[in-house]
Amino acid sequence: VVQQNEQVVFANPAAAQLHGYDSPAELLAADIAELIPAGELSLIRSRPDELTRGGKFAQIERRGLRRDGTEFICEARGSQIIWAGEPAMLILLRDITDRKRAEREASEHAALLGTTLEIMGHGYCLFDAGFRLAGFNRKYVESHQFPSGFVRLGMTYEELLRTMAQMSTFGE
Repeated sequence: VVQQNEQVVFANPAAAQLHGYDSPAELLAADIAELIPAGELSLIRSRPDELTRGGKFAQIERRGLRRDGTEFICEARGSQIIWAGEPAMLILLRDITDRKRAEREASEHAALLGTTLEIMGHGYCLFDAGFRLAGFNRKYVESHQFPSGFVRLGMTYEELLRTMAQMSTFGE
């Protein structure tokens, strides 16, 4: 989109679709407050000041609004241009809603798995294909009576075995 004085003066079909409009012309008729949630307007209004200092503004993540009022998350970046003889902002938007949702779900699943593995009744350790420690729980450390802080991600299977041998874990 091209924005001048808090008004969209140009939009391509992708921008219209992103905001839930049937055509760029419909998007041009929308007020900026219909495109950006109220809590984010102050951030958007501060961007022109940033542009006057450097001509471009860094990529940010922000929320946007669709025509039906639903929110989406987007990456926004842009630069100062001249449009119809006046200063304007060329703003590139990319919808990252699905990516952010997938990241959040992966984080939630990882946290649940971590909690599950930590509270299970026996110790576990997991090695990657290079025989480096990729995961373990507190019960594993306790059951082998390793020194505090000794077991760490990335250590080799050989390091663990040598330490266990020195501790006489395998007997004489």
